[in-house]
Parts: sequence; structure tokens; C-alpha cells
Amino acid sequence: MKVFVDIGAHFGQSILKALNPKFGFDLVRAYEPSTYAQKRLSRIKDSRLHVKPYALGGTRERRLLFGAGFLGASIFPDKANLVEPTQRETIEVRVAHEELEDLLIEENQV
Repeated sequence: MKVFVDIGAHFGQSILKALNPKFGFDLVRAYEPSTYAQKRLSRIKDSRLHVKPYALGGTRERRLLFGAGFLGASIFPDKANLVEPTQRETIEVRVAHEELEDLLIEENQV
């Protein structure tokens, strides 16, 4: 299976490219923790697209996302002044290798 993974999918700019049939992806998995961006992603109708409503990281936790829904959104406080400061939300972070292990098998192209 040929898989495209988009971590921090935002509004789906990369997803829309990946869903083009010329690239031949069987599955497009997108990770996007911002509820604002998730609403935009929900407009993309394609059975190959699976949106996961959380971020990936090294530990399972809840974090504050600065600039939620904006390009450059970040969980790092030192980036808070680089994005829209009024848009913050608490997001779920899951362990990356646990979330991706079902895709990372020899038969797949990821």
C-alpha cells in the first residue's frame, strides 16, 4: 500500500496534492490537533483520507497550542509571539511511533 502521512495538516494544502490520482496514494493519513483546522479538513471528501484529531510527539500528554488554526502554530511557548496570540487551545498529543506503527511495515511505501 502506498501511504501519504501529513503531520500538522493545517487546512489540507498537502493533502489536496496527495489525493491527486496521478500520485497513486491508497491512504492519506493526516494529523491535525487544531479544531479550527479540523473543520476545514472535514470539507475534503475522499475515502482515502483519514484525519486524526491530535498531534504526534514523544509522550502522551495535553499541551497548549499557540496560534491554533494559523500557519506556524506551535506547542512551544517561545514561538507564541510568532503566531496569532489570541488563538490558543489545549490539544492532545499522542506517541508518534505508536500511532504510525501500523503503517510502518515492509509491504507499505510511506
